[in-house]
Amino acid sequence: DELRTLFTLTAAEARLAAAVFEGLTLNEAAERFGVSVNTVRFQLARVFDKTGVSRQAELVKLMMRLASAPAGR
Repeated sequence: DELRTLFTLTAAEARLAAAVFEGLTLNEAAERFGVSVNTVRFQLARVFDKTGVSRQAELVKLMMRLASAPAGR
């Protein structure tokens, strides 16, 4: 929810970001969500654009920082 609010992600984008954080591959995420791999790639590109990262590893690091930040920064 925090990632979604901070970066104005759609529900689908936030769901994908969480799946990447869990370690799912794009193929696994597509299968889990019942969408094509192309849809997942498009959503991931939007997540990258909105969060300012360019790689999945950077997205995971960003999410880890947010998760460990004190409440009410």
